Amino acid sequence: MVYCSNCGEKNKDSSTFCYNCGAPLKKSKAPLKPLKSKSRPQGYRTDKLEKPKTVKKSAVEWNVVVVGALIFVIISALLGMVLDLVLPGVSLLIAAFSAFIYVLAATNRASTLLIGLPLTAIMAASLWAFFSL
Repeated sequence: MVYCSNCGEKNKDSSTFCYNCGAPLKKSKAPLKPLKSKSRPQGYRTDKLEKPKTVKKSAVEWNVVVVGALIFVIISALLGMVLDLVLPGVSLLIAAFSAFIYVLAATNRASTLLIGLPLTAIMAASLWAFFSL
């Protein structure tokens, strides 16, 4: 094993550059004593397995729910002006379908889809009822 004279990382004998810092390796017959690195720049490989920091994620993607509800309200309002005279209720079906497609496309995790769709429907119905008064 060859130790890097720059960062002290252990490398293969056949290596010409350090895989940790990229510095050229000096080949000598006597093994060099590894340097103790006090701090390593971010992004460099370490042999120690570090436990990744876990970020607690919400079970609901609220941004998708809110935007889906707004899509429903806006489309139903715009189409309601035109279609409700000819075909009542069609604007609500088209708006619900559009919001459903958006939530399906924008959801990152399948587990949140089962919660996000009903919440979007509830929020959309609440907003529609509020704005239709």
